[in-house]
Amino acid sequence: MKKLSMFLTSLAILSLALPASAGGAHGGTYLSVPSASISGDAVVVSWTGTPGNQQDWVTVVKAGTPDQEWGSWTYTNGAKDGRYTAKGLTTGDYEARLYYDYPKGGFKVIERLRFSVK
Repeated sequence: MKKLSMFLTSLAILSLALPASAGGAHGGTYLSVPSASISGDAVVVSWTGTPGNQQDWVTVVKAGTPDQEWGSWTYTNGAKDGRYTAKGLTTGDYEARLYYDYPKGGFKVIERLRFSVK
């Protein structure tokens, strides 16, 4: 029992050092952001395993923003893996969102990942 407790404690500590990420419908990970960011610092949003449509896109918005609204954003330009740097974020809770194939895909959020800026 003591070994299990030590293992779980180690696992919890390790998870704090990893970037935040969310699992996609395919069982993998689409988005990741640093687990902690400081107000005014650039936040790098990474994506991986997307289909590679020219107009897949990533945006960063305040948490709770309707899905049809966007903040700073970029098209992936067909890159299945890549990253986008969001600048000028102030203290608060945010979401990184991934959308597929605009305008055909509309505003259906494929993946959302909440993170905080302190």
